[in-house]
Amino acid sequence: APAMLHIGDAEVLDARVLKGEHLRLAVRHGERRLDAFGFGLASAAPRVGEHVEIHGGLRRDSFRGRTSIELRISSVHRLHQ
Repeated sequence: APAMLHIGDAEVLDARVLKGEHLRLAVRHGERRLDAFGFGLASAAPRVGEHVEIHGGLRRDSFRGRTSIELRISSVHRLHQ
């Protein structure tokens, strides 16, 4: 099972909707940048520069011979500032 992670405040660096239904994010939490993906979460897409709270599970993602750590989003909520 993936390691579960809760990020209370992450800045959105990039947000893309894939195939009209999935969500791909790049966020910054402190000094760390993290790539994140959510199945069926397009309707929750935040805008670049917004801050979000994210729950999800970390998983290793291998693509074209490169391995990275990706956060598989279970929920994402905008923080009102």
